[in-house]
Amino acid sequence: MSLLPEKHIAVLPFIGASHFQPLVNLVLKLAAAAPRALFSLLIATGDKRLLSCSDLPVNVKLYEAISSPWLSPPPGKSRKEKMQQFLEGAPRTYEMAIAVAEEAAGVKVSCLMTDVFFTFASMFAEKMQAKWIALWVAAPHGLSAYVYSDFIIQKYLRDDEARSQPDRTLEGIPGLSRMHVKDLPEALQGTYLDDMFILYRIFREIGRVLPQADAVLLNSHEEVTDADLVADLKSKFQKLLLVGSLTVSFAPPPLDSESDRTGCLSWLDEQKPRTVAYICFGSVVDLPPEEMFILAEALETSRTPYLWSLKDPMKVHLPPGFEERTRSHGKIVPWAPQSQVLWHPSIGAHITHCGYNSVFECVAGEVPVICRPLWADGRMHAIVVEEEWGIGVTVDGGTMTKDRILRCLEMVMGGGEAGKKMRQKIRAFKEVLIDAAGPNGSASRDLNTLLGIISL
Repeated sequence: MSLLPEKHIAVLPFIGASHFQPLVNLVLKLAAAAPRALFSLLIATGDKRLLSCSDLPVNVKLYEAISSPWLSPPPGKSRKEKMQQFLEGAPRTYEMAIAVAEEAAGVKVSCLMTDVFFTFASMFAEKMQAKWIALWVAAPHGLSAYVYSDFIIQKYLRDDEARSQPDRTLEGIPGLSRMHVKDLPEALQGTYLDDMFILYRIFREIGRVLPQADAVLLNSHEEVTDADLVADLKSKFQKLLLVGSLTVSFAPPPLDSESDRTGCLSWLDEQKPRTVAYICFGSVVDLPPEEMFILAEALETSRTPYLWSLKDPMKVHLPPGFEERTRSHGKIVPWAPQSQVLWHPSIGAHITHCGYNSVFECVAGEVPVICRPLWADGRMHAIVVEEEWGIGVTVDGGTMTKDRILRCLEMVMGGGEAGKKMRQKIRAFKEVLIDAAGPNGSASRDLNTLLGIISL
């Protein structure tokens, strides 16, 4: 940029693809619409691989600001300890990175755009006299649970007697009446009830700190979100903007030279329409080994064609000889281009941990969802998928047995009425999202509002 930018926005994504990609995609949209604004993208080492740096517009500058906890970690430290160390050092490290970006640009930062988890941004914004915009990437239901964390803990989790009733529904919180105590993220259920764990303290801060943000953004569409939930969240924040599903395109994704490096797309070309179960549980938490074994047994018994994205070290948990015995109708790959896979006509179901971005990718590809949530907001997402939207089914009891997964496969892919209804609903749901993402939809309206906020 030859002229000094009119506005300078520092962007702080959280680590990992599911948090990183939505915020970066949003920045690319904003950068195209506001060419006189400069966006300084402050990322963790390791997340650069998620970017096509050659495609960045001239008004987006990249800075590797902080070391990822997952790269060259201190030996002997647990995942929790690595995250603790990362988050404890983040405020000081990002403060220095912002100073570097300001010096390079010759313009002070006028706005911070961060993941909600970086609650320290509220302090930064006040000190810098800058705006603060925070993005929540999961379903709005999870954000509501954190906003009401004090109420939830007092009413449902205050002591052993209260915690012994996990099937109680979350009455009294708008939009969460379908949710149960057992569906809450671990940080609220008690797994992380440890005041020394900084991530838990961050979760507890969300309800207190976010009202200070100039805008809170949701990675979702207002048209498909519970109206009571949206209205309640709007009452909690200065501005609530639902800017759409930021990782999903409702047009078929392009195929680049890297997309089929494992040969999975060419293998899918050989399969019959809607016959293949695509299996992927994300990149953070693995399916428990005993359930991995059970799922493989169910696939072999039913002779369901499958494409399974599974890291090589995890294959040890499969039944001996499983891959060889099912080679005629199954394929295991260490990585799959998920968007392209879910658009492929041979895919009949996605067996997933129920990440929010993955759910919207299923909608784009018109693929029903078989949910086996593993952690965080996944259980809440599964209830939304099955009970609110009707576009999938959740494994009964929250864990896989052979009978349970066979029932799910039959329901979704067996050719019966249940699977047909899911596909009808998912097609109708997709049309709603296409309209919502269009020029006259709510996401475009809220994006324009966001542009106005960062431009002032």
